Amino acid sequence: DLIEPAIFEIKLCQGRNVIITYAPTAILTGSNGGSLTLDIGPTEKGSNGVSFTTNNDCNFITLLRVGGTLNVPGTVIPGVYTGGFAITFNQE
Repeated sequence: DLIEPAIFEIKLCQGRNVIITYAPTAILTGSNGGSLTLDIGPTEKGSNGVSFTTNNDCNFITLLRVGGTLNVPGTVIPGVYTGGFAITFNQE
């Protein structure tokens, strides 16, 4: 299986502080009635609540990668699982 992080693009002017917050888990719902838990994080900048400073000009896009762990029990119901999660970026 191919494993890819979620990738967000952040475009802010130099010297801005960004605080990242997100729920620690997301529930994915199966097409046949099952559910899976996705443990979210950390990001490449750190864990939930981390703050970092942008360090380039206003036209540069900072990429932020977010990892996670999908918990798949041996008793999982086959199907297509969908869901999502939100990450909040607050600037100072």
